[in-house]
Amino acid sequence: MKRTYTVEVRRSGRWWAVDVPEVRGIFSQARRLSEVEAMARDAIAAVLEVSPRSFAVVIRPVLDARLQALVDDARRSRIAVQEAQLEAAENAALALRSLQREGLALRDAGELLGISHQRAAQIMGADLRLVRSSRRKAIAELRAGYGLAQDSR
Repeated sequence: MKRTYTVEVRRSGRWWAVDVPEVRGIFSQARRLSEVEAMARDAIAAVLEVSPRSFAVVIRPVLDARLQALVDDARRSRIAVQEAQLEAAENAALALRSLQREGLALRDAGELLGISHQRAAQIMGADLRLVRSSRRKAIAELRAGYGLAQDSR
């Protein structure tokens, strides 16, 4: 298993100041957050005299409390939207199946749900268990990426 280093980055003027608390002597900076990982890997590898691919890094931006609260709220909202989309898709699939069992044409069932008959056909053709599983997995990965706890859903 690879060693993982936490890379803390803070805004310093127009730059991101890079700090790796586990490794002394690393001083680096990056213009963009997307550049931090490469800069940190190069700095860690140079100080430890190892390959940049021999370890993992976790980037942890450090923001003031007000900005962090805004970012956390936006992330939670994004997850809530995805969960609502999952619920909507599941409900549409159940409704379409029920409407078809009652003898409604797919075009009419789609019209009732406010979706095109093409979308209704896609939903009917999908394996609901696979859709549900893949969406729940995507939401869990998003939560993990954001460092947010998994809820009870």
